[in-house]
Amino acid sequence: MRDAVVISKYSEQYVSVSFPYRADYVDRIRSVPGRRWNPGGKTWLIPYTLANVAALTSLFRGAAELAGELEEECGFVREWEA
Repeated sequence: MRDAVVISKYSEQYVSVSFPYRADYVDRIRSVPGRRWNPGGKTWLIPYTLANVAALTSLFRGAAELAGELEEECGFVREWEA
């Protein structure tokens, strides 16, 4: 997917969100409370809560991809989108 938003587990406290630069994506991610930019990894870090994972999949509906361990832990939130 060309403009995929990849959401992955960064640590027990944070998920990371990465995507190709798009101004509208940056505006969306800035609406998430507690987010911070990680310049070293060029990713956004978001507090790891089920509510935030659900909010991210909703904000980036159709473009969000849960990666690796996060898919295993939170993949069921996709059912909420239906």
